[in-house]
Amino acid sequence: LEYKTDSSDTLLYLGKSYFYNNQLDKSEESLRKSIEIDKKNREGYFYLANVYSKKENFQQVINNYLLALNHFPNDVEIYHQLGLGYKKLNQPKRALLIFIHAKELN
Repeated sequence: LEYKTDSSDTLLYLGKSYFYNNQLDKSEESLRKSIEIDKKNREGYFYLANVYSKKENFQQVINNYLLALNHFPNDVEIYHQLGLGYKKLNQPKRALLIFIHAKELN
C-alpha cells in the first residue's frame, strides 16, 4: 500500500491499523511521520511506544516518552509509562523515582 499524505491524523490512524495487524515496521514509520508533523500528537507517542515495546526495544520506549514529556511535562500517564520502561530495562531505582514523581503530579 502506497500513500502520500501530510495529515498527522491520517498517518496516526494508518499507524494504528498497521499496529493492530502486527506490521510493526510500517506502523513505526507511519507513527514517526505523524509525530514529525504534529509534535503534540499525544496518542502517536503512546502507539509508537507500544510498537517499540512489542519489538522489545525498551530503550526506545524510554526515549519516546522522554520526547513526549517535552510537550506534555505534567502528564501523569506518560510518567507512569516511562517508569514501566525503566522497570523493563531492570532499572528499578529510576523507575521508582519516576513513579513517585507521577504520584506527586496527581
